[in-house]
Amino acid sequence: MVEPASAAKHVVEALVGWARDETGRVGERASENMSALLRELGFVTQSEHEDLELRVAQLEHRIRLLEQSAGNAVAFPAEESGPRTVETAPFAALQDDESL
Repeated sequence: MVEPASAAKHVVEALVGWARDETGRVGERASENMSALLRELGFVTQSEHEDLELRVAQLEHRIRLLEQSAGNAVAFPAEESGPRTVETAPFAALQDDESL
């Protein structure tokens, strides 16, 4: 026969185990709900932010390379209408346009 103290001990252990499992589930649900709320409000994850930072750095690097290659360009041969040169500042129109 099972002793009352042993049976009570098993019940308490089962309850403690159940409480731990439920605590984990409640924490997971709260985390999921908070993530969904932040996403709905327009927040991004750290991983998404890092991906965007990398993409911006790559684009800035490409722009620098284009600006450098435009600055090192050779002038075209003269035509009847006069000399024609390569534009050395490809983004000058964007910088001069104050409406942007």
